[in-house]
Amino acid sequence: MLTRLLRRLLFWLIGVPFGLALTLFAVANRQPVDVGLWPLPWTLQLPLYVQVLGGVGVGLIAGVCLSWIGSAGLRARARASRRRTRELEREVTRLRLHQQDATPAEAPALPRPAAEQASLLPGMIS
Repeated sequence: MLTRLLRRLLFWLIGVPFGLALTLFAVANRQPVDVGLWPLPWTLQLPLYVQVLGGVGVGLIAGVCLSWIGSAGLRARARASRRRTRELEREVTRLRLHQQDATPAEAPALPRPAAEQASLLPGMIS
């Protein structure tokens, strides 16, 4: 519930003003500009805001892709950790079932902890 409220708040505090600023930028920069595609003989005539926002968009997409590629090792380690966790959880379940099935005669007697033995008064029978 809190996450949804926080998202709505961020949308209204950041998203709407940002969108408004982009709209104002686009309206203020409608004049056409020639773009030469250097090794090719063609030129394009596009509004300035398309070039600027297009460049920002291409940079954003390139950054996301490079970040995703860079985190491939982290994702692989996370998958391996999840796999290992599942294996260990199955092992714990198996051992608990085995422990419940074991009779008291089968279970070895464990010695008392040293702290408990030291706290007994001399001469007391435990």
